[in-house]
Amino acid sequence: ADNRLITGSGTANTLEGESNLTYGGGNLQFTTTANGQQVLLKSTGNFYNKLSFDSNNTSAGGSLAFIDFSWDGDKVADILAVAGSDTTNKDDGHLAFRTSPQQGNIAERMRIDSTGNIMMGTTTASGALTVVSIKNAESGRSDASNYHLHLRNNENDNGEAIGISFGITSSSTGVGASILHERDSSGSQGSLQFYTNGDGSSVTERMRIDSSGAVGIGTTG
Repeated sequence: ADNRLITGSGTANTLEGESNLTYGGGNLQFTTTANGQQVLLKSTGNFYNKLSFDSNNTSAGGSLAFIDFSWDGDKVADILAVAGSDTTNKDDGHLAFRTSPQQGNIAERMRIDSTGNIMMGTTTASGALTVVSIKNAESGRSDASNYHLHLRNNENDNGEAIGISFGITSSSTGVGASILHERDSSGSQGSLQFYTNGDGSSVTERMRIDSSGAVGIGTTG
């Protein structure tokens, strides 16, 4: 049949026309017929593999390469490599992650720029992580979906906690301050605890707001 790629066979003097592997019109197509079928790059020794895309786009912000994800022929998401601003050396670029709520309305949701900044809801960095949302976080709502940033620990034991740490050090384990939410025996209730590092080795709790709203400074009671 037209466009089939030819492979060898286990039978002498016999070739196979692969019905699921075709090339025509500039497209190489592998049609899968079962879960788990794949394009496999496999090393037989102590070597790494590489999937390479190379474009000579001359425009800043121009598309360099796409990884497309479709559902029954309709694109629903993609990852896009975008050219940076240095169109002379052509040595900088960004990664854009896009999703589509409905056909024809794909939009960028997150970007990692050429310096490593991460942006969500915007393509302009205001810091290492920039989040811009049109969601209206309604005051006093306990539904997590109403907030721009939600951190959650799925463990259900009393004393389980989740927190944010701050560090100005070359050590990945060095913590200068932290904010911690700890679950108490009430279930979904818990305290908000504030820690700072006063001796250069470990953080100490300095203030706590418990589940009743009581504030303790220099005490956990």
